[in-house]
Amino acid sequence: MGEEKESTDLEQEEKEEVVLAELDVDVIINKDQAHLIYERGYYGQLQDDESLKLDPVEALLLSERKRITVFDKAGKEYHFSDLVKNFVKDYPDLWVKYLCYKDLRSRGYIVRAGYGTEIDYRVYDRGAQLGTDAAKYLVHTVVEGTPLKLLTLDQITQVAKSNRKKLVLAVVDRVGEVTFYKAQVVDL
Repeated sequence: MGEEKESTDLEQEEKEEVVLAELDVDVIINKDQAHLIYERGYYGQLQDDESLKLDPVEALLLSERKRITVFDKAGKEYHFSDLVKNFVKDYPDLWVKYLCYKDLRSRGYIVRAGYGTEIDYRVYDRGAQLGTDAAKYLVHTVVEGTPLKLLTLDQITQVAKSNRKKLVLAVVDRVGEVTFYKAQVVDL
């Protein structure tokens, strides 16, 4: 019985429509197809014109999963590796942030962009409803072996504490595996 359910889910994924996206400065999905991506995982930010603007990590994940096909205004198609090369110029730490984002999404969490310069992501519990439920975690990404300044650690723990969120440090090792550590302020 479990096998029937799995094959049905796979068939459903295969039937999903591939959405066309345009790469300008950002990756944009037009208003006619925006709901196909937004409603199936809360990807992107809905714009005033009802189009959907994707963050680079969202565009990469959706491209890797073959949910979107990206073209520029001249009609050139951008595959996953092309998108990485394009985005890494403006976001040098893109790959580390992408590995963290991908890991969180693969675990079933809803992941939104963080705020400030140090909070990379806001993470909602599995099954949360955006607009109704609040994010439960704030995530800061760290590369293994790279020092984390105590001032930075203090700042992000204070941000998490003041927002009543749990702080998680996502440590990405040299082979691309992500390990998550909860961090909290200890008041003495």
